[in-house]
Amino acid sequence: MDHLCEMPNDAERRKALKSLPRGLPATYERILDKVLSSPPSVQTMVRRTLIWVAAADEYMDIPSLLVAVSINSGDKRLEPEALVDEEDVLRVCRSLIHRSESKKTGDVLEFAHFSVKEFLVSIQHSERYSVFALVEEVAAVEKARACLTHLLMDDFCTPSNKTRYACKTLEAFPFRLHALIELPSYLRRCFGDEEIHKLSRELFCPSKPYSYCLWARDMCYLFFESCTFTGLGQLKTTFEEDMSPKISRSGPLHFAAMLGLKELCLDLVEQGCSVNENSTFGRPIHCALLGTEATLLLRGDNDHVWRFPMEIEDAHMEIIEALHEVGANLLHFQPLGRSIDTSFMALYLNVCHVHAVAEIEELIGLGAIFEGDTLQELVYIMRSYGEYVAEGHLETFKFILASLMDNELKLKLRALFAESLENDERNSSTLDAPTAQSALVDAVEAGSLGESERLMALPGASLNITRQIDNEPLSHIAAAINSCDIIRALQARGVKLSMVNDSGDTILHVAARNFSEETVEFLMNAGCCLLVPNHKGDTPWHEAADSSSTEILKRLDRGLGKDHIGHCSCADHGTLCANTVTMKTQSDQSTPAIGDSQNSIRLSAVLLAAQSHVMG
Repeated sequence: MDHLCEMPNDAERRKALKSLPRGLPATYERILDKVLSSPPSVQTMVRRTLIWVAAADEYMDIPSLLVAVSINSGDKRLEPEALVDEEDVLRVCRSLIHRSESKKTGDVLEFAHFSVKEFLVSIQHSERYSVFALVEEVAAVEKARACLTHLLMDDFCTPSNKTRYACKTLEAFPFRLHALIELPSYLRRCFGDEEIHKLSRELFCPSKPYSYCLWARDMCYLFFESCTFTGLGQLKTTFEEDMSPKISRSGPLHFAAMLGLKELCLDLVEQGCSVNENSTFGRPIHCALLGTEATLLLRGDNDHVWRFPMEIEDAHMEIIEALHEVGANLLHFQPLGRSIDTSFMALYLNVCHVHAVAEIEELIGLGAIFEGDTLQELVYIMRSYGEYVAEGHLETFKFILASLMDNELKLKLRALFAESLENDERNSSTLDAPTAQSALVDAVEAGSLGESERLMALPGASLNITRQIDNEPLSHIAAAINSCDIIRALQARGVKLSMVNDSGDTILHVAARNFSEETVEFLMNAGCCLLVPNHKGDTPWHEAADSSSTEILKRLDRGLGKDHIGHCSCADHGTLCANTVTMKTQSDQSTPAIGDSQNSIRLSAVLLAAQSHVMG
């Protein structure tokens, strides 16, 4: 239609109808042929317009797009007369783009038909039209060049009334909003381009030029409010006075890590930026973990670690690894001007709550360690985020538990985790998670008196529980590790030392079998019977003999005094125990010896000691 409208009369139009190209691709080629016959400046304007229309987003209104199209390499100032005119753009690019209304940004320029973009993508290998082709890498360079050139213009290199306040700056320079928000994504695609690399070094200079400081301020302004970019003027102008000193404590490396720009991070390290320099947002490695959420530290009342579940992006994890390779340490998170002191692993769990096992494994490989606040953080997650998140974190918990080298921390984590689940009926009824009872078994097994006593004192705690894998009572577990203190604690809370396990072993059987001399002495003094047989007919004597423990045999022999018999809890001690020993010794005599020395110890100990006391 545009072509027919150019004809001077109807006769010419009828003639033109006969020569119209067949199909949309041929029509678009005819339009580009006309552009190619225009001056180079017009061709450049069309090429840039097509790139920016294809990349248009909610921040790219028509004034912003016209500025982007008008920016040339090396520009330091964009005079009004240097701006391309909207009508000129529409005239030269007619049939390719048109003006359309947008509820978010007002009028915008967009492709006249979806087939225009498809055509422009398809011509990248065309010798004649490839200059107008939409190639992602080429477009990224063009867009990054325009953004960096704009951010480095003289208007932003020295203080002025226009740039005194962030909100006023964004109003005065319409393309700046797009440049701030989209530059990071462009740099990820084309940082290796020579011109882009040069411009990036100029903006993100370690010496912090004014253009960088203004960029950092405006970025924080946007992220700090987490707004939708529709009411930027609502912030008080005191933002600059309150925030600028805090922002100035952070260098380009902190922001590059925050934005997930790995190549820029390594380039800044090469230029001499310290990988462990602290700032308002923590160290660069903390910024990589927190992302743009680190700007929440600008709030004056934020003297605690906040919690906002999110998944760490792969780009940020790569930066953490890259910074570690060049000397960054996984130090505590202690941002300047704040009383926060959090271990790196606790900070990770604080902000990355969802299915974090793979990342935790990587961080352990980088040297991150589990500290007390790490455990508290995990328990907080379990307590605060309900059944769904708790279920998602069960694997994380199990992995951390298996990774802990410090036994005390492992016990604390298991106990705290179990308590958090038992306090939440939803979790305890739906998850295959450890309970406070299993935590008590772990604490006793580890010989931790303090943790055992704490768990014993919990409301509703049962001490008549057994270990799941072998049904062993708590008292027997303590005896196996020679922990008299835990046995005393159990006894003080009413646990009977006469309890037997599934094999019929008394606690004294277990102590004798495991060389627990101190425990044997304690149990004998506590009145435990020395002559009770287990299901095999063995007494504690036999267990000591089988273990070749002469010291325990001596103690057992001394224990057969009249005082012991008087305190023995065994019913009908004089008949049952004596008969047991007599039958057992006779059985041992008729049994083939396993080894001369072992059999000799066994027989001499049992026969001599038993017969001299029980039968004599």
